[in-house]
Parts: sequence; C-alpha cells; structure tokens
Amino acid sequence: MKAKQANAADPVLALESELDALLTQRELLDATELIAHIGHCRWDYYNNQLLSCSLGYARIFNMSVAEILELQSDWNNSLAMIHPDDRERYVDAYRAQQQSGSYRIEYRFVRNDGQVRWLREVGILKFDDAGVAQDAFGILQDITEQVEHAQDLETRQELARQVEAITDIGHFINDEENDLFLYVSPGYARIHGRSVDEFMAYVEAQQDNLHAVHEQDRETLRAKIVDYIEAGADTFDAEYRVVHPDGQVAWVRERSIARARKDGKVTLTLGVLQDITEKRQFEQGLREARDTLEATVRERTAQLNDTVERLQLEIVEREKISSELETKNAELERFAYTVSHDLKTPLVTIKGFLGFLARDLDPDQHERVAQDIDKINLAVDKMGRMLDELLELSRIGHVVGERASCEAAALAREALALNEARIRERNIEIRIDDMPAIHGDCSRLLEVYQNLVENAIKFNAQAAEPRIEFGSREQDGETVYYVSDNGIGIPAEYRERVFDLFERLDDEVDGTGVGLTLVRRIIEFHGGRAWIESPDGGGCRVCFTLPADAGA
Repeated sequence: MKAKQANAADPVLALESELDALLTQRELLDATELIAHIGHCRWDYYNNQLLSCSLGYARIFNMSVAEILELQSDWNNSLAMIHPDDRERYVDAYRAQQQSGSYRIEYRFVRNDGQVRWLREVGILKFDDAGVAQDAFGILQDITEQVEHAQDLETRQELARQVEAITDIGHFINDEENDLFLYVSPGYARIHGRSVDEFMAYVEAQQDNLHAVHEQDRETLRAKIVDYIEAGADTFDAEYRVVHPDGQVAWVRERSIARARKDGKVTLTLGVLQDITEKRQFEQGLREARDTLEATVRERTAQLNDTVERLQLEIVEREKISSELETKNAELERFAYTVSHDLKTPLVTIKGFLGFLARDLDPDQHERVAQDIDKINLAVDKMGRMLDELLELSRIGHVVGERASCEAAALAREALALNEARIRERNIEIRIDDMPAIHGDCSRLLEVYQNLVENAIKFNAQAAEPRIEFGSREQDGETVYYVSDNGIGIPAEYRERVFDLFERLDDEVDGTGVGLTLVRRIIEFHGGRAWIESPDGGGCRVCFTLPADAGA
C-alpha cells in the first residue's frame, strides 16, 4: 500500500483505487437494498424489456440477476408475474406514464416459489429530443409486511368497532388538566348520536367536554369529576343523561380509571361509556307497572272480553266464508273432473272398438291394419296425456300448498332424482351452482324444475357431451334462476311461442307441448316471470324470477 501511495500519479494505481471505491459503494448499496427490501432497474420502454437491474431487484423476485434479466426480456413474461386481479391496473399505470413521465403503483405479484407478495413500484421515464419514450428508471420495494401489518391493524380496529356496536359501549381518553379529550372511539361518539369528528368539533366549539350532557345532570356530574380529580381516586363511576343533536335523550353509565397523576391529582383518565337507556326504561316501566297494575288488569280484562266477543263473531263469519269457498272449490274440481272424464270416455270407447276392428279385419291386411291401429293407439295415448296435463293446468291457482322458503338447489336435485334413469342412460353431465332460497309453494316449484329437466333431457339428445346446468344470477335488482342445456336450442322467433299451450317445435321429439305452459303458469301465479335465452355456445336456457316477498 505504501508503494501505491508513493506513486499516486500512476494511472493503473488510480484506476484500482477508483475501482475499490466503486466496489465499496456497490456493497453499501446492496446492503441498503437488502435491509430496506428494495431494488432498482433500468427498463427499455421502447421494446418493453428489462435492460439492467440490481441484486436487490432480483432478490425481490427470488431470482439471480441473470435469471430475472432473461425472464423479463419478454413483456408477456413480465405481465404473467403480476397477480391477475392487479394486472389491468398495472398496465394502465404503465401506459399513463407516457403523459406524466412517472408513476407510482402498489400491486401483487406471484414469485417463482408460489408466494404472493406486495410491491411498491416507482418509475421515472426518460424521453429523447423528439419526446419519444426511450427507457425508464424504476425502484421496487417489497411492502408485503407493511400491507399485512396494515390489514391486521384494520382487522383489529374493525373487531373493536364491532364489539362496541354489539355491546353499546365506547371508550375515551381525557386530559383532566386541560379538560380535553385526547381520543374518543366511534362507539363513544355513536352513544352521543354523532360521528367522532362531529363530537370533537362540538365539544371544542363549546369549550366544555360536558356540554353534551343533559343540563339537569351537567353540574352534578362536573362536581363529581372534580372530587375524583382532586382526591386522586383510582376509579370513577356515574350514571347520567346525554342529549343527541335531534333532542333524543339517552341514559349512560361511565366507568373510568386514573392512568396518570401529578401532585396527588388525576391528570389522565381512561374511561368506558355504556348506553343503559333500555335498562333505565325497563326499570321505569317496572315501577309504572307496579303502581298501575290493578287498574291495568281491570282495563285489559274488559278489553279481553270485548276482543273475545269480536273474535267469536269473526270465527262464525269466517267459518261461513270458508264453507262457501269449500263448496265453490268442490264445484270447480267436479267441473274439471267432469270435463276430463267426459272427454276421456269417447277415447276409451274408441280403443275398445279398435280391438274389435283388429280381430274382424281381413287377415291378408293384418300387418297394415296393425300398424294403423298402433298409430291410432299412440294418438289416443297422447291425447290422454294432454288431457291429464290440461287438468293439471286448470288446477293451478286453485290447489296450492303453504308457501315457504325452498332451497333451489334441493329442488333441482329432487327433480333430477325423478329422471335419474334417463340421465344415466344418456350420460348427461349435471352442474348445480349455489343459489338463493326461493319463496313459494315448494311442491309447485318442484314441478317447474321437473318440467325444465324433462325438456332439457329431450332437447339435448343430439349433443356429443350433453350437459344440464342449474344456477342463478343477480340482474336489475332481482334474482334470475335458470336451467340450461347444450342441445339444439330454440330460434329467437319461437322463444315466446313455446310457452303457448300444446305448442311444439319438433314433432319427432316426444311430448305434448304443455310442459313450458305449466312452468310459466306456476311462475306467474307466484308473481314472477319466465322466458328463454340462448347462452353462449348454443343450447337453451329457461329463466324465471320470483318476487322477494312471494312467500309473504
């Protein structure tokens, strides 16, 4: 070292000395970045790739400098590291710097070991003489611990707020020497009918911490507080009234402890305030009830007698109305049964004579006659099914069960169970999403799902991988329930017609054309709507809504 110092003019020695200084600075910078969890880089803005970076920068990504340079040589690779929920926001900030020349953003990224970390990134853009962005200098800091600490603190504060709200309490810290609130919690301010800012501004404007106390209790309370402070007591306990901005009066209980003293006097108090209005009102109610119990019993007894008489008259009247309704309902049911029976009678006769016809016709034409008879039988059976479903349709609105809350997913599963064999035979994939409860006649709503399942099974027979999905979505302030399939679908011009009675789009598909009519009739009877959509990828989606108070 002495030889080098003696020959300081030697350019080689001077270069070595400068290199030593640079290495020392670099080690110092790396140590600083390690301690502060930061790193820096240069970014080729024109080509969207990393030009260079510090060891601290690479360390943040859990990589070596060479690895991060290779990975971020491609813009898509760089974006892929950013958490999907933050990616669009990051791109917007990156593009916005063309106008501002700099940006600052906090976002999450996924490290190569799968950890999700939080980054704070500050970028400064460099432009050429023509105003075209060339490259940028960026500083990154891993702020995961800071974010987690802030989130934990917010969780603790929210828990404290919830505890205060549930228990109707609040707390405060008071500087007794200067008669000044150092802190009041949201619960404390809420007991006074104000927000924290409103309460602090109010007592500051009045220059009196007790100005929110009821005027009849204020001076008594002030005297008790003075005694507590002067005596240097350990605790303070008092019940008094406070007045809200709207004039409402609330009873409170304050329990405090002394946290600091000076010259034997209390200088700092930590207190808890509880709203005991309901307790006071209950006690007052008990006193009033005790004083007026006999008079109240006599009055209520007389009222009860009057009520019993009115109820007896109402019961007689309602029994009369109920009897009339039962008679009318019975007449309606007999009418529907008679219509159905009278229409079926000719069909039974036809089938009987067809049997005779098959026996008496020329044997040489037996095969052709048998085919005709089979077709006639099929038509007769179909007509019978139509009549059954028409009877069912006529009963909607007259025969209903008690309305209640029905689990939509449970109704879907029950409807599927009724068609389990056909579903297994066709290997249909089933998906049931979580759905809100439906209010209504659960047996009728089961018929809705059963008809929709049967339709979906019939019309997705040609699908290579048939699928039926049950779900719901929120739309325009109401819940839309749906059953969708990936079958042949329904053209737009027929989506309303299919709800008409006996309307069928494909005569080759088994059915009577009453199923969707039943669906719409049941839904509309509950006060809802039903319609058909064409989901992405083809197929058919039958949707319906029910009012939230349908079960009320």
